[in-house]
Amino acid sequence: MNELFATGIGMALGWAMQRGQFCLNSGFAGLARGQAFEKARSLGLALSLAAAVIGVIRLVRAVMIVPGLLTTPPASSIPTLASLVYGIVGGLIFGASMPAAGGCASGIWMRLGEGRLSALGAIVGFGLALYIASYVLPGPPTGQYFEPSVLLLSLWTIGAFMVFGLLWHHSGTAASGASWTDRCTGVALGLLASGTWLAGQFVALPDLAIVPGMIAAGGWISNSNETLSPELFLVPGIALGAMLSARTRKTFFTRIPTGGAVLRAFAGGLGLGSGAYIAGGCTLGYGLDLAPLGSVDAFVVLLAIFLGRAIPARLTPDAAQRAPVRSAQPIAR
Repeated sequence: MNELFATGIGMALGWAMQRGQFCLNSGFAGLARGQAFEKARSLGLALSLAAAVIGVIRLVRAVMIVPGLLTTPPASSIPTLASLVYGIVGGLIFGASMPAAGGCASGIWMRLGEGRLSALGAIVGFGLALYIASYVLPGPPTGQYFEPSVLLLSLWTIGAFMVFGLLWHHSGTAASGASWTDRCTGVALGLLASGTWLAGQFVALPDLAIVPGMIAAGGWISNSNETLSPELFLVPGIALGAMLSARTRKTFFTRIPTGGAVLRAFAGGLGLGSGAYIAGGCTLGYGLDLAPLGSVDAFVVLLAIFLGRAIPARLTPDAAQRAPVRSAQPIAR
């Protein structure tokens, strides 16, 4: 049953991403170039909404004991020196690898669902790098966990509501190729993140992340792990949800890549997997799973990923980005 829930969560994620064309490869590049802010706003809306919803629930748990509600309250984290170094190095590698891979960790699965077969090269490279790194390298260090006080939780939650309101006021446009506005995409992702987190307090559900599922897939393929964990079902669910969305929008068509494009995507996938393992996660896991809990490590890694993507974006824009940029227009309501 948990496998079905995990697949459904992945499909919902893939559907929302495809409708909003949400991928932080192009999202961070557009932000760095000062040309397109829709995808970055979607991330900000999703993160702040999830943080606000989860913050209210955590405050209820902290102020009054509700039977069965968060009997094991989640903890926030602050980085240690080791986790800080790993997070920065891994984030930079991950961000710099996104252009070659053609997307972030979740983005390459969405692109596969849209029919872009070159994403298979990135997915194979990503999984292979994670699998090898899990045997060759020690596990990445974690930050120091703590349970924030009621005052700190209150300030965090109020701040999340304020950021959400500010971004809501300045949102309402759609990214190129999207049928949803950045506002709609951000709210959908934020509700999915907070809903998955809350449901996970009562039933065994996977985190909203790519890395655990890819590691589980590598273990299953190599027969070193015979169990099929829920994490294994969430990741391909993204491709399935994106495919269903693209088909209903009539934007799905198979793209046959050249050999060079596949090799480039594979090399980018190797970089994504290496960076994600060193950093201990990717844009999805840190952006929608850990950052809403107030994890300082998550914001450090997200900043490093942005910088890793921003530097090549400023120096050597992608071919697609060198084309004239069409300004986003508000969707009529």
